[in-house]
Amino acid sequence: SGELDPEYRMYLTFVGAGLQDQVDTDFIAADALYRRGVSLDIHTGAHITEDAVTGESGATDIWPTGPNTFDFQGFLNQSGCSYSGSFTIPDPAFNQFEVNLTTSGCGDAVGSEAFSGMGYQADVESLHDARGLWFITTNYERPFVLWITSPF
Repeated sequence: SGELDPEYRMYLTFVGAGLQDQVDTDFIAADALYRRGVSLDIHTGAHITEDAVTGESGATDIWPTGPNTFDFQGFLNQSGCSYSGSFTIPDPAFNQFEVNLTTSGCGDAVGSEAFSGMGYQADVESLHDARGLWFITTNYERPFVLWITSPF
């Protein structure tokens, strides 16, 4: 079964032999996601976080430092990895922002490591709920990718 919104989203549900449970898949056209702009005022405060590379969970706090700039800090529960940094929205009409962060105690690294990359606002439970943030960064040796969701 499935639904298709030609401009934004395709949502599919698979049920069948070989699957233990129902599998839901959600696709949003990259161009449509980028063109819909970004509003991050709902992301101020505490958030649930997952390291998309290791699967480790944690928490991130986000607060505004300027009209289009935010600082954040967080940690991952199992490893004790911590991180802090900032992200800037170059143009709020487009859903993309620049992310810079520093990690400490993450992976095999001794000391801290600097990462840079991009991020974007994403939907979590329904179209246009904008409750998720992706931070996709690298230090040119390995990725550091965070999925951050608002708990409301």
